[in-house]
Amino acid sequence: MKIYYSGTPTRRGKDISKYLNLKYIISNILFSEVNSNNFLIKLYYIIKNVIFEIQILKKLNPKYLIYEHAGDFLPTLIVLIFSRINNVKLIVDCHTCVYIDNKYNFIREYINKKVLKISKLMIAHNDETLKLSIHKNMYSLESKIPSYDKRKIKLNNKKNIVFITRFNKDEPIYEILKCTNLFSSNYQFFITGNYNNSNFLIDKKKYKNLIFTGFLPDKKYIELISSCDVHVVLTDRDFTLLYGGRESISLNKPLVISDNSSCRRYFYKGSIFVKNKSENIKKGIIKSLKLKTKLKNEMNSLKSEKLDLFHKKIKILKNKIESN
Repeated sequence: MKIYYSGTPTRRGKDISKYLNLKYIISNILFSEVNSNNFLIKLYYIIKNVIFEIQILKKLNPKYLIYEHAGDFLPTLIVLIFSRINNVKLIVDCHTCVYIDNKYNFIREYINKKVLKISKLMIAHNDETLKLSIHKNMYSLESKIPSYDKRKIKLNNKKNIVFITRFNKDEPIYEILKCTNLFSSNYQFFITGNYNNSNFLIDKKKYKNLIFTGFLPDKKYIELISSCDVHVVLTDRDFTLLYGGRESISLNKPLVISDNSSCRRYFYKGSIFVKNKSENIKKGIIKSLKLKTKLKNEMNSLKSEKLDLFHKKIKILKNKIESN
């Protein structure tokens, strides 16, 4: 048995599992929240769930385990304990947030580093991470471009722009919101994701041209991003390749994206690079609309390149895993 164990379910994990023929498992810990203010009760349920999860993994008796590491404390602790008490080959598929721009406490930091240290191989999400020498045996595999069917719907007669966000702490949400007020009523903006996750209080009435979509089901989400003229995907975190940008490639949409080294290398076609300030974002959006046809054609070409690259690299990864 070969498994891919995910603390944070993602399309990336499902894609890797599919192409490497792995059993995809989502941690039950994510769905085992204890609504109690009593520390001892919380501790009891945490220990109970950790033991239960380890027993599940033990029954599967994996030859090797790939762990999708996004800094989730309990799934990481489970992987550490399970790997220590069982003869299993551990490979870590490591998200950027684990080693860049993190503010973990001492215990979480220790466990994160320990899991990486005992792993046979670390899978990075971009080539730039390889330069950081986090692990003695590293390999980079960018996520696969998703296969989306265009599901266009009629929005309005305006210029429609979607900010693809999750309201994560690395996203410049304040600058995004501020940017929308720099445009006339001929522009309609959408911002995806659960705005209740924002780290500041948002007064939605202040933003006349902006629709907060909240979290959308897949069908409605794909309809929205298929129907908008331009996608905007931004991050303050270096060494981060944004999945929203891959969705832009999939749908051949002009992309306005943060100007960092990883993004410049990966999204080198079909994109306008901007600093994460409202005025710069505005200029990027206007420029992308002017170059819309050119950028869409470039995105179509980029999609073929990236799909070919993924299939080549996933084969190399498979050989690396088997040989380690």
